[in-house]
Amino acid sequence: MNDLKKAMNGDDESDDDLETLDPRVKQQLETLNQLTERINLLEKRFEESNAMFRCVLNESSDKLKIIARHLGKCVKEARPFYETKRKTKELQLKCQRAAINYEKACQLYEQSKETINLTEERFAAHKQRAEFKKNDFEPNERRDFDNTWQEMLNQATAKLTSAEIMKRESELKHERCMHLFRESEERLNLLEKQLKTSIKKSRPYFEEQNKFHLRLSAIKAEIETLSKEITESKNAYSMTLKNLEKISEEIHEKRNRSFLKSLKREPGVGAEMNDCNISETNDCSVPELNVSSSRCQMQLIPKSKVVFESPSFNSSLTCSSDDDSLCFNNLSSTLESSKISDEGAFEEINLD
Repeated sequence: MNDLKKAMNGDDESDDDLETLDPRVKQQLETLNQLTERINLLEKRFEESNAMFRCVLNESSDKLKIIARHLGKCVKEARPFYETKRKTKELQLKCQRAAINYEKACQLYEQSKETINLTEERFAAHKQRAEFKKNDFEPNERRDFDNTWQEMLNQATAKLTSAEIMKRESELKHERCMHLFRESEERLNLLEKQLKTSIKKSRPYFEEQNKFHLRLSAIKAEIETLSKEITESKNAYSMTLKNLEKISEEIHEKRNRSFLKSLKREPGVGAEMNDCNISETNDCSVPELNVSSSRCQMQLIPKSKVVFESPSFNSSLTCSSDDDSLCFNNLSSTLESSKISDEGAFEEINLD
């Protein structure tokens, strides 16, 4: 038993060595530590950026209120002009992006058109060459050749169709943006003529507002970038934890296999077992009870008395060594007269 415990302890120590010496565990733990530090740093910067955004927002609102109170109602009168101006700039940027997309779609359409033209020309040339050399090609080869070129033509046609649809959609989008931009520009010119005096007086307010708007936009962009980096780092952290769980399961399986091998291990060189120990272990089985009535004998100790008392009888039986046959007969009659309980067992007989 002690040897088995030592073997088990030795196997556990070897498994612990495997676990501690496994380079994957060390690498994953280092990655976890790095990701933890990075997440903490990013979250700290994220909180600082949020605090900065709130601070700038409060500062801008307070300062703009003071300027608006100082300038009077000209700020309210000139506000539609500056809002239209901001909207016109946004529409101008959209028109520029739509124009770039339209140019890309046109280039893709022209390339697809050239590709399908070249494919058709090469297909026609190869077909003419095959007509001149009919005897050199087997029917199966000609069929495969035609199928290959037909597939190439189909792919080129599909690309041309897709490029044509993209070109049409980008063209419509560009036209829509240009229409909105022209309308906004016309309205801006009209407001500029109508609100010339108010625009001039309220210019300090809206210039300051534009500065705060740019500053808040920069902080907001930084917050969005930090939020994205935090999400990516947390995803990497969860993946590293899953990798550690897999490695732990593998080590656990190896430990179980080594434990099972240790149980099946044969005795080593120099280990001896005595024949007497082997016979003792073999004799430690449950003995079979094979008792026949002919082999049952009672030894009576000389000059001793045995008294049998049964709970169902108020009589006692005294046997002495002088009258062995009489004692044996009385014992038999007592056993026969003892009542059997419902469970099939004899009632208790007290021996005094």
